[in-house]
Amino acid sequence: MHTIRKLLFCSIPCLFYLTACSTLPDQALYTESIAKDIRMNTLNSQFDVSYSIDCCVMPKKKKDFLSLNIETMLYTCRLNLSIDDGMKTILDRFFTISGMADIQNKQNGIRYLGETTLFAYAFFENTVTRLIVTSKLPNHVRFSFFMKDGEKYLLLESFHVKTLDGLLEIDDVIDSIPLRYEDIKKAYTFFTDKEGLTAIRQKQLLIAKAAKQTKKEAENTEAVVIEAVAPTEVHEAEAESETDVVHTDKVSDSDIPEVKREE
Repeated sequence: MHTIRKLLFCSIPCLFYLTACSTLPDQALYTESIAKDIRMNTLNSQFDVSYSIDCCVMPKKKKDFLSLNIETMLYTCRLNLSIDDGMKTILDRFFTISGMADIQNKQNGIRYLGETTLFAYAFFENTVTRLIVTSKLPNHVRFSFFMKDGEKYLLLESFHVKTLDGLLEIDDVIDSIPLRYEDIKKAYTFFTDKEGLTAIRQKQLLIAKAAKQTKKEAENTEAVVIEAVAPTEVHEAEAESETDVVHTDKVSDSDIPEVKREE
């Protein structure tokens, strides 16, 4: 039984590696910037970091994600957090507890909210490196409701990242980062506005379809032009080859000098 467990646990990282290594950051259909370069101190080490938050809309609703970019001293760590696969539940809990704290007139405290799966990347200059978060559940991060002196934060708890695939060799611990209430509120409002999201998705899908059609027509036009030019070039080549041929006049028998035999 112990051997079976070992084989099972060993197979999970291998399977994850095979399915995730080739994955690069998803290209969003539409991106709404919520917060840009917000400077904060990490909770434990008091390191100076900055973060940015983007709400990313995909062609299918279940693929929508919240993108959190953390500027560290050496690289940018990007966490793509799926809304449907855990992040929506965490945000719901965050604002529920926030309301309870207001009712009870709380000023300080912390409450665990849950954990969610993600895709993690490291950006440095023109390179992108796929990361894996090592925790109790591989590739999951934990969030908590955090309140200090009456100020509310969504706390991204400390996590460890390592290189999964790419040029950068990373083995790093990122300390807990408090995310401002107003930034999280904007993101939550964006993803809970169903009518607004539907309108954005439909509009961007039409734009993408039109762009694809325009590109296809341009490629077809280019192909027609090439086909039209090709026969002309062949005829010109044939004409040039004809002018290069040297015509030799026929030599008659009378033109051959008579050779006399000496006796």
